[in-house]
Amino acid sequence: MPSPRGGRGAGGFRVVAGGKGGDAVNGGRGGRGRGRGKGGKGGATGGDWTCRRCETSGNFASRRECHRCGAPRGATPSKSAVARADPKVVSKHAKTLRKRLCEKGEAVRLLELLDQTCLALGVRYLDELGLRIQDVDELRALRHLEGLVELQISAFVESRFVATLFDLEAELVSVHGLRESFDELRLGPLLQQPLVGSKFLPDPALRTIPQLSLGDVLKGLHRYRTETKNFKNVELVAFLNWLAAKRGASSPRSLCVAVNKYAIGSMIKFSGKAGRDAKAAREKAMRELVNESKAEYKAELKTQEAAGKGAVRTAAVLSTAARDLAADAAGWAATDRFDVVAAHL
Repeated sequence: MPSPRGGRGAGGFRVVAGGKGGDAVNGGRGGRGRGRGKGGKGGATGGDWTCRRCETSGNFASRRECHRCGAPRGATPSKSAVARADPKVVSKHAKTLRKRLCEKGEAVRLLELLDQTCLALGVRYLDELGLRIQDVDELRALRHLEGLVELQISAFVESRFVATLFDLEAELVSVHGLRESFDELRLGPLLQQPLVGSKFLPDPALRTIPQLSLGDVLKGLHRYRTETKNFKNVELVAFLNWLAAKRGASSPRSLCVAVNKYAIGSMIKFSGKAGRDAKAAREKAMRELVNESKAEYKAELKTQEAAGKGAVRTAAVLSTAARDLAADAAGWAATDRFDVVAAHL
């Protein structure tokens, strides 16, 4: 098992290190040697505690903050002393606050909405009302949707050598049966989603998603090679700068394109077809590009897996909601490879 120190796992995911008793990637297991933390052979101790904010269990007794959300440790209130609030009233407050966040153009995140809802009700934690997240319809649905969308975004980007934000939104609209845009999910703008920020690195000044598809990128590459008479060694950075200038963008970050380091060779292979042929041939070239990229990406994942970098580390960038969804809804184990999880989406 790899060391729990920070680094990058398979697929470029960031590994988050935890405390002495374990790490934040595998829920606190394996902090010393092979699963031996302060609790002996990896088992829980009587002092372990559950976070009152995000309801994550398995925090070691020595921790003073939750290893998932960073909330400080607090005493658990006596259940007999808590008067249970009406879940429908709490859900109504959460729904109103969620609507306001969407109207402001801000991302809707479960923990932030939970904090605002508790503040509006005059408490610090939901358990002070005798409730848990699963008891409140609006919060329970948001937790599920947030995790699902994060898995879908990761699977979309990591299974492609070239991914555009424009194509990602089209995919999400199709998968969720929406009419026009991602905004209908009431999670806020797609540009404001945390995973979009880490995967596409969009220009902070952007307010709308640039209409740039994979087909446009391939056509642009063909034009670039023709204009520069460079048919052999194409530098990815130079091409993206050229493409941004041609589209009137301030920088490549304004294109919202996520490109894998292996992409340029495959792009060159198919860009000639895409530039010369009609729409049908261009779509065929795009399909060939996607199929080839998937095969090469899976081969790279297997190489990373052989090096001992499992899905627990590959998916470390995903939120608690995404990991819980994969475990609870689909029954995938924490050690399943990320490409196996992505394939089921």
